[in-house]
Amino acid sequence: MPGKHDLEEILGLTPREAEVLTLVARGYTNREIAAALVISAKTASVHVSHILRKLDAPNRLEAATIAHRLTQPHGARLAGAPDADRGGAPRLPYG
Repeated sequence: MPGKHDLEEILGLTPREAEVLTLVARGYTNREIAAALVISAKTASVHVSHILRKLDAPNRLEAATIAHRLTQPHGARLAGAPDADRGGAPRLPYG
């Protein structure tokens, strides 16, 4: 499973941005990211904006897709992502 260091190295993110992107990929809102990382919702929003800019992604879903594609070995799943084959439904990443 990739860690945040993979996201940092492969995607050029800061350690905090890698943490935020992992949560975005799990479908967290900015408020949920803020609560999980003990930061303000505004700070979470700024991190998400920086991630989108660095990845040249138009939205959160595309950023999560880019991270998943670039950091996963063939056939692997993103850490913490629901397993659709087992009835888990992924949450849509809204901010």
